[in-house]
Amino acid sequence: MPCALVLALAGFACTDDGGTPGDDEIGETDSTEESTDTDSETETGTETGTSEDTTETETETETETETETETTDTETETETETDTGTLCGNGVLDDGEECDAGMDNADDAACTSMCTNAVCGDGLVFAEQEGCDDGNDDETDACTTLCQAPACDDGIVSGDESDLDCGGSCDPCDLGFACGGAEDCNGALCVDDVCVVASSCKAIKDAAPESTDGMYTIDLDGDGPIEALEVFCDMTTDGGGWTRCGQINETGLGDDVCVTESDAYLAPDELLNNSFCALMFADVSTEAMLIHNLTPDDGQDFGEGDKIRMTWGDSPMTLYTYDNHPISDCRELESDTVFADCQYSSHSGNPWQASAWSFTRGNLNNGYSGNANRRVTLGPSFAPGTANCTWHNFGAETNARNAANTWRATENVGDMYLR
Repeated sequence: MPCALVLALAGFACTDDGGTPGDDEIGETDSTEESTDTDSETETGTETGTSEDTTETETETETETETETETTDTETETETETDTGTLCGNGVLDDGEECDAGMDNADDAACTSMCTNAVCGDGLVFAEQEGCDDGNDDETDACTTLCQAPACDDGIVSGDESDLDCGGSCDPCDLGFACGGAEDCNGALCVDDVCVVASSCKAIKDAAPESTDGMYTIDLDGDGPIEALEVFCDMTTDGGGWTRCGQINETGLGDDVCVTESDAYLAPDELLNNSFCALMFADVSTEAMLIHNLTPDDGQDFGEGDKIRMTWGDSPMTLYTYDNHPISDCRELESDTVFADCQYSSHSGNPWQASAWSFTRGNLNNGYSGNANRRVTLGPSFAPGTANCTWHNFGAETNARNAANTWRATENVGDMYLR
């Protein structure tokens, strides 16, 4: 090999000097050692550098590969979504959509923001058709399954109703309908959660203290032979519970209008100038009578508006037997005037001994005459078949006309009640 090449590889320069053999050997030895060191360094550096470079290259390659893979996955997902038709709001009915109105999609519209048809119960309020939508089946809350607020004519049991469109804040229910209390029933009682006929106005008032004046259906003897009937109940006077059993209005009828006791229970439209008070008194247990005077004063004192209550409690008299039976309490309610020593007594002679409801005060015994100021009431109704009878006295000394024994008018007006 040419010297120049050898020396170049060995890192030495060639010389023209021949030198001595000793010098050449020494030089060759040094050169060899240096060459060896250089080769070692060269090999070590090359291997180390190559290994690190290779690792970095592989790492970069793997990173690039993963990035490309992720990009590919993203592109694949985008293509999948497009292909399956889930572009809700593009105005096109894609696969999986019930509707798509484009920009008109809205949660209060016919097509919701999810591209589903608006339906009652989805929890979204369709403004054109629904008043509410709470998404549940509870008919007692503020929104029914009709997606409207509870109403008394919605055809379902909703809100606070006790039965179909009745009870609660709606009109009371008729007989046989479900109830939560007597207030849910139309003139009836609530027994075992069902509206049933009451035996009297008092029974209704006891069961439903908030009951007001009006027409009610009662059955005086329950399962007995007396049919249920409609009556007017005074639910206000003296605690209420009064059943109207007689009604008097002689206006325009002239003198000697007899109100006689009926042998049958009468409907309200048949009660005018009639009475079934005596029949009711005989058939059912009562504790008191109320006579409400409605005779017009016409500038004089007839005691218009006064109400007299006779209370016998559990010791009733025998009708038409005037044995001066004591009455526990007699009083005019408007002025709270007490008629002391009250008893069941009547005027002497006919037709007065046929008077059904005649009471006196001050121990005025049966068969009296005069003493108008001690006549609590004379009349107002009489035994069946009585002629030439009339409601003759009312109020003892509480009104001027009666105290003067001139109370009798040609147009007496009033109502009779039992409780």
